[in-house]
Amino acid sequence: MKYSSIVVTFNRLDLLKKNIEMQMQQEFPMDKIIIVNNASTDDTIFYLRELEKINSDKIDVLNLKENIGGAGGFSEGLKYAFQKGYDFFILMDDDGRPFDNYTFKELACKVGHLKSKNPLMMINSLVVNSEFKLSFGLKNIITIEEAKNSADIYHLIHGTINPFNGTLISKELISKIGFPNKNFFLKGDENDYQYRAQKANALIATVVNSFYMHPSPIRTTYCRFGKTKQIDIENPLKEYYKIRNYSYMYLKQKNFKSFFFFLVDRLNSLTINKNNPMKRLIYIFKGLFHAIIGKLGKYK
Repeated sequence: MKYSSIVVTFNRLDLLKKNIEMQMQQEFPMDKIIIVNNASTDDTIFYLRELEKINSDKIDVLNLKENIGGAGGFSEGLKYAFQKGYDFFILMDDDGRPFDNYTFKELACKVGHLKSKNPLMMINSLVVNSEFKLSFGLKNIITIEEAKNSADIYHLIHGTINPFNGTLISKELISKIGFPNKNFFLKGDENDYQYRAQKANALIATVVNSFYMHPSPIRTTYCRFGKTKQIDIENPLKEYYKIRNYSYMYLKQKNFKSFFFFLVDRLNSLTINKNNPMKRLIYIFKGLFHAIIGKLGKYK
């Protein structure tokens, strides 16, 4: 079985270097590391040129002519790797990296056991931050101890993952559901892909003894109707993509309950984040309108 990893990068050279360094140290090395350069304008292209020259047998670089976002980068990277004939693919952004030398090994160790049950696989490392706390949480699980206590004897939590952060996908799943929706550009493409995998009855699970490092999102805690909640803080443009893509996804799924609570959540963020509230409100309504009419792609 042949493995490849796929990293999408844009103007984060220092973080990309750390990612590649950790990948090269893995006890279970990839047959190929594929780096998708999303038309970076810093020195990324020069670094990658030398890296590929020195490690031509281990690294392939895709230098895109324009920035097509994380969604487009993952779509192009997966398509390239799939056509090259790899069996499994591990997806990650440039701001994350394997936590230790055993991240890939612990993922790969589960493949034989799981593939016999279901070849449509989408399994994930446990995503932690630099303080060794869960970066995003898993449904109602918010600590590493809770994650470990929730796992089965194979160190798996079934049905929940943090997609595209140390995420292993099988070629059989890609054959079934295709590639990520590149038209999302940014935000939500990973959740849309997970939803499509669930609809295809894929085996989805988090491997709690495989750790992947990723910074936690910026969140603010607030109280509504006696309940304490956390909300992500986004800049105006990212707010647009988040509103548009998640609204589009929920409406397409006819999941009107999730759509309603998601919209309330984002409108609540305006009362909490005082940074450019009017501009963010405009982006929210633009994103909502574009979701309703199905206008995706890069914001222009």
